Amino acid sequence: MFPLYGKISVGILCVTLLFALFFWNYYKKREIRSSTKFVISSTLVLIMAVCFFVTLYAKDEKHTTEINNKIKNMGGVVVSIQSTEKSATPFTNWDRMIARPKDDYFKVIYTIQNQNKTAWFKGDNALYKEVPTPEKEKWIFE
Repeated sequence: MFPLYGKISVGILCVTLLFALFFWNYYKKREIRSSTKFVISSTLVLIMAVCFFVTLYAKDEKHTTEINNKIKNMGGVVVSIQSTEKSATPFTNWDRMIARPKDDYFKVIYTIQNQNKTAWFKGDNALYKEVPTPEKEKWIFE
């Protein structure tokens, strides 16, 4: 599940965008000093940038938490999690609707019963994908 601070960040980002649109129309209709425009515009851009990066961080944390929970439930311990491109994973040959190029892909190295194993994980991009990916389409264990 997407962390609470990620949801809050997305909400603030949306409100800030609406606020920016309101001020854009306000600027057009009235004469406002350049310094005032600069301060308000800079503040809005800064708020949007911070919210954007917090949201990306929350998405990565969501993936990491999901990976750690799955491996822990199997009785293993995660050794490393590496972000990777789709082309470097076994998801390469999957249908584009199931494994989209813009999804997040991870190589997971874990130990279970003192053996190192590799798994591949395809993370949901909760920001633009409405329906969660079914569990069987998220994981490939080797």
